[in-house]
Amino acid sequence: MRRFLITGGSGLVGGHVAQKAVRIGEVFATMHAHSFEMDDVQTLCMDLSNPDQIREQIRTLRPDAILHTAAWTDVDACESDPNLTDRINRQASVIIAEEAACLNCRFLALSSDMVFDGRKGRYKETDVANPPNVYGHSKLNAEHDIRVVCPRAIIVRLALVYGNPITGGRTFSQAIEEKLRKGESVILFEDQYRTPILVQNTADLLLELIQSDFTGLLHLGGPDRVNRMEFGRVLARAKGLPEDKLIPTSMSMLDLKVRRPLDASMDVSKARHILKTPLISIHEGIKSI
Repeated sequence: MRRFLITGGSGLVGGHVAQKAVRIGEVFATMHAHSFEMDDVQTLCMDLSNPDQIREQIRTLRPDAILHTAAWTDVDACESDPNLTDRINRQASVIIAEEAACLNCRFLALSSDMVFDGRKGRYKETDVANPPNVYGHSKLNAEHDIRVVCPRAIIVRLALVYGNPITGGRTFSQAIEEKLRKGESVILFEDQYRTPILVQNTADLLLELIQSDFTGLLHLGGPDRVNRMEFGRVLARAKGLPEDKLIPTSMSMLDLKVRRPLDASMDVSKARHILKTPLISIHEGIKSI
């Protein structure tokens, strides 16, 4: 495996994957609206709404492995434009999967914990998905279609990612810390549970997966099931910032236009079993930021 193509190199996860992948091969990373530069990474523009451009670039590069991290992740915006959401999150993913199958190269696609309705929590790979919004439906539909055209694909349902970006993107942990340093209040949900994962840890795990023999579906998140308020407290203590600026609330108290799952936490025991890279706790992860 010598040549890696990383879609979404200008995003949070893709940027970290690209930075780490240069240690093991030749790296090409895509961008669209947001340009970036990185040592030893060759960048190219890829519009996920343009099928011909996607096919042409993959056929020209002929990568040994494709890590598809790009997506339209703005949940509210996705809800207002289901057709564009489908084109970017499902149709583009299927085209990339088809090209990967034709080239017989390794293919990994990111999905999301948002494919679950949040009624249960601690979801396993075998649990039935029931997306609560357009974004979640686009990711679940992509999963199904990718399996059809590229049976040996790796599909990773990724939990909420925290940490600092290299090339772009913004995380909730970054927003919390910035507000607390300014002395501003931060309103956080006490009733929304996730299994947050550090972005650097995510990149290491994805690169281990793409170099392994694993195929199929995998849940990837941290070992801790926490609500956003609990996460905020851990971050504030680790950074020596005021906890009294953290204001608890519930999802029902806010006028959210798009439904989100209350408990999208995932069971990551399968990942722990098959991967050598450890899943880092939020206490370790926040200290490393």
